[in-house]
Amino acid sequence: MPVVIAGGKKIPEKEALELSYSAIQGGASGVDMGRNIFQSEHPVAMIRAVRAVVHQKATAKEAFELYETLSRGKDDAPPNALTFRRPRSVADGGEVAQLPKSRKAR
Repeated sequence: MPVVIAGGKKIPEKEALELSYSAIQGGASGVDMGRNIFQSEHPVAMIRAVRAVVHQKATAKEAFELYETLSRGKDDAPPNALTFRRPRSVADGGEVAQLPKSRKAR
């Protein structure tokens, strides 16, 4: 059975990434955050840093370095940080994912 950790009150970005990392290391399948992303000064950078922890197995330190880099408006991380390609959107020629028929809204 998958375990997902839910967010809580707004905490500093570094602490939220440490919480995410601890949850994943403890066996959680993912994290469910709202205010720690949407109330961040840089929500896009924050979601990309959380994604790095959950899907690319980044450490909290690596994820925070990525957050800091992206929040400065740079899409390239320093040599000692993890980098992740931005997914292509439909407008950029990417594909739209389709849900299997059994999962489509009725």
